Amino acid sequence: MRMTQHAEPAVTTPPAPGPRKTDGRTAQRPPALRLLARPEVGVFLGA
Repeated sequence: MRMTQHAEPAVTTPPAPGPRKTDGRTAQRPPALRLLARPEVGVFLGA
């Protein structure tokens, strides 16, 4: 007995044109907040 599997091609749709919406994950943050979010800076301040 021979078992074979056939994968269906993935169907992708192109992104809709128009203005891009941003959410909290992609928003630009000020450089000071980005610096404070780094673990190395927190260790340095704690020392």
